[in-house]
Amino acid sequence: MNRPVDLGFLDQGKTLQEKMQCLFLHIQQRFSFIDRMAIATYDEPMDVLKSVYYFGREASSLRYYDIALKEVPSLLNLYKQRRLRVVQDVQEEYDPDTRHGHGIIQENFRSSLTYPLWHERDFLGFIFFNSQQPRAFVEQQLNEFELFSRLIADMLANEKQHASTLLATVRSVVDIAARRHAETGGHLHRIARYSRLIAKHLAPKYGLDERYVEHIFLFSPLHDIGKLAIPDDVLQKPGKLSHDEFEVMKRHTQKGRELVDILLNNFGLADTEHADMMRNIAHYHHEAVDGSGYPDGLMQNEIPLEARIVAVADVYDALMSERCYKSAWPEQEAIAQLRRMAGHHLDEECVDALIAQLEDVRRIREQIIV
Repeated sequence: MNRPVDLGFLDQGKTLQEKMQCLFLHIQQRFSFIDRMAIATYDEPMDVLKSVYYFGREASSLRYYDIALKEVPSLLNLYKQRRLRVVQDVQEEYDPDTRHGHGIIQENFRSSLTYPLWHERDFLGFIFFNSQQPRAFVEQQLNEFELFSRLIADMLANEKQHASTLLATVRSVVDIAARRHAETGGHLHRIARYSRLIAKHLAPKYGLDERYVEHIFLFSPLHDIGKLAIPDDVLQKPGKLSHDEFEVMKRHTQKGRELVDILLNNFGLADTEHADMMRNIAHYHHEAVDGSGYPDGLMQNEIPLEARIVAVADVYDALMSERCYKSAWPEQEAIAQLRRMAGHHLDEECVDALIAQLEDVRRIREQIIV
C-alpha cells in the first residue's frame, strides 16, 4: 500500500502551486484511477474561465485556454445550481464538436467529475477530475471529492485574499500613474489581456505553466509604474521631449524597479510567486532586441520574456489608442508597424503571437473601450 502524503504541507511555506501538487499526489494515492486534476478560475469582468492549474498527464489540447462561461451551457448550469456533475462515459456524453469535449475525448479520458468552486458568495471557478477508466466514480466517493474541492476552494480564496492587498495597492498606484500620463484604465486592462494572449501562445515553446500566464496578466499593468517618479513638466509635456528631457523620462524604468521592490518589501511579499516578473516588467519593457533600448541595452534573449511580451502589447495598444497628440491608427497600419519593428525593436515571436490571435485581440478591444 502506498504511504499517504502528509497533509501537513498545507501549513508549510510553499507556493499554492506546490501545495496543489502535493494535494494531487495525495488524491492519486487515495484514488489510483485519477489521471488528471485541473482548475479553471473565473475572470468576472470578461466572463471568462481560464485554465490556471493542471496536474497529471500532459495534454496540450486541454491547457492554456480560456472560454466564456456563457459559451459552455453545461458549466453555466453547474454555476447557477451550485452542484457537481458526474460523467461516467465521456465518449458517450461529451460533444466532440466543442473545444473542451474534443480535448477530453482526444486525450482518452473516459470519466469526469466537476465541481463549481465557491467560497461563501464568491465564485472562484471549477475543478475537474478525470480518469481514463469509464464509470470510475461511485457514489460513496463523492463526499470525499467534495471535501477536496472545498479545501481547494479555501486555498484559492486564501491566496486571493493574500494577494488582494498587494494587487489593490498596485492597481491604485498604476491608476495614479496612468492619470498623470493621460492614459486610461482601459489601456491597462487591455495590455494585461494582450500580454496573456501572447504568453499563452508562446507557452508550449517556452515551457511556461499556467501560473506564468496568469501572473503576466496580473503584473503587466505595472510596466509604467516608475513614471510616478518623473517630474510633471517632463511627463505631461505635450510636445516632443528634448534630449535632456528624454534622458529624465528614461529613468522611469529604473524607478519602476525600485517602486516594485518597495511595494514587495512593505507587504512582506518579496519572495512571493513570480515576484521577479514584476521587477522585470517594470525595469526592462523598453529594451530592444537589437540592443538599442534602455536602460541596459540588452539584446534578444538577454531581455526577460515577460518584458518582451509586455513591450509588444504596450506598443500595439498605444498605436490603436487616441491620445491628445495623435489619432488612433487603423488596425491594418498598426499591424504593419508592428511587423516593421519586429526583429530590431520588438521580439518577432511576440509580434507573431499577437497577430496570430487578432480575432481575440479585436474582442478585447471591443469589450474594453474605456
